[in-house]
Amino acid sequence: TKLILLDSLLQETAQMFSSLGIWSWLLMNLVTGQTTEVTNFQKLFMQKRIEQLAAVKNILKLDESKRKLLLDQITSKLFQVLSTSRIDLESSGYVAGLSTVTPGPVMEKISLVMENTCLASDLLLRLPEEMARRVETNTNWGTVFKWAIGFSSETGFLDDSSQKLLSLASQELGLVDRDPAYVNPYRQEKKQHKRFEEPPPPKKKERKKIKRGPKMSHSEL
Repeated sequence: TKLILLDSLLQETAQMFSSLGIWSWLLMNLVTGQTTEVTNFQKLFMQKRIEQLAAVKNILKLDESKRKLLLDQITSKLFQVLSTSRIDLESSGYVAGLSTVTPGPVMEKISLVMENTCLASDLLLRLPEEMARRVETNTNWGTVFKWAIGFSSETGFLDDSSQKLLSLASQELGLVDRDPAYVNPYRQEKKQHKRFEEPPPPKKKERKKIKRGPKMSHSEL
């Protein structure tokens, strides 16, 4: 359950969709219905994910001050989009995994939620301390993040690598029990501080004996 495997899996899936591009075009002309729409949607979604992953890797290369500033801007916009999309989707009556989806505003909102949820998960897993601190200090973000992960997983539109990503993010957030094999190589292990103990008493310095020469008696003076 290591993150290192996700990048290669995502790349392989994207290449598969790219190689199937001609078949998707043929299906558009031969088949009508939701299956074709889902196939096309997944292809575009995977292209978007490749771009997101490249952006996250670039963020990791920034120095601490620039990264902090950029993360503040990204997370603020990201969770704003998720919050707004949640309100719009719930008011539309759409239920993930149950409602039929047709091209239009609802589909666009679903796409926004999925893209931003995966981006938030990428950032969480690769910058766990910095992202966890932001989510914990804003309770609304934590609530929205939890909803977005559940919603995206239930749509049935995610590929295997994205489903795996959200599963890891759920474990990192503590939404589910962590798998015994769960490892986040980006998390820095906190060093355990030694318990305070009374310092040992200082050692007494041994006085050096100075060798003296022969003493003169009073009779010799």
